[in-house]
Amino acid sequence: MVSVIIPAYNAEKNLSKCLESVLAQNYEPFEIIVVDNNSIDKTKEIILEFKKSNKKVKYVFEEIRGRAIARNAGIKNTTGEIIAMLDSDCFVPINWIQEISSPIIKGEESVTMGPYRPYSNNFWSGNAQKADDDFFKNSLNGNFINHLDTKNFAIKANLMRKVMFDVNLGGVEDLEFFLRIKRFSKVRFVPSIEVIHNHEDNLKAIVKTSFDRGFWLSKVYRKHKQDKNDVLSFKSLSIANLLKFPFWAVYMFLTNNTGYAYFRVVKDLAWRIGIATEKIDHFFNERPES
Repeated sequence: MVSVIIPAYNAEKNLSKCLESVLAQNYEPFEIIVVDNNSIDKTKEIILEFKKSNKKVKYVFEEIRGRAIARNAGIKNTTGEIIAMLDSDCFVPINWIQEISSPIIKGEESVTMGPYRPYSNNFWSGNAQKADDDFFKNSLNGNFINHLDTKNFAIKANLMRKVMFDVNLGGVEDLEFFLRIKRFSKVRFVPSIEVIHNHEDNLKAIVKTSFDRGFWLSKVYRKHKQDKNDVLSFKSLSIANLLKFPFWAVYMFLTNNTGYAYFRVVKDLAWRIGIATEKIDHFFNERPES
């Protein structure tokens, strides 16, 4: 049995298509646990409509909002030996469960992760995909990856229940989860099975997402300083790196096409502002009293 967990917050735009793609799988048996994270749109109605027509679909309500909290709520309601995770704005091919779970079923691995592709390919989403591809490539170590993204991954259920997600994090909780799970297992990268994801496709969304990731990455680093050499993105957290930004921006424009260089500079500027904001917030609000 594979338990598919889909956290959903105000997901009415894409949730139906997401569920249809999972229900079309050529693998048996599986169940789908959809966690309504206190949505205020039609997310609940969509889940219950699918639940009414298909016994594989389970509805779970989680009042406290947060991706880590929602995922943990889903985990607690699974019955499968394998847990697979997917975002509510992702669509999967018919063989997704089979391929992402296969190394675990065969007893070769405990954790697997696959890549993703954008649903639309405009300037922002296309360049976001290129940046993610570069990051994944640099994070690979043979067949394994020093990273985890919950858009497309599977894990042995007993291991998942042992580790769980950190509910105190408002972002980058999947990376923090990886830093704890790697003590028990490597993450096998499965490039053959891609999911389609609705990437951020406008300037405002890219800036917000990058800022949030920088902010929460800084908090995760504070918790896992001992892993600073194991995570590629931790290298961006030093004061020296923040100060080098103007020189790095010039280098990007000299070595890349103008469009991609502009995208990376905007994205990384928002990322660095997020990091700096967290450092300032920690300095003034979270330092232990003397």
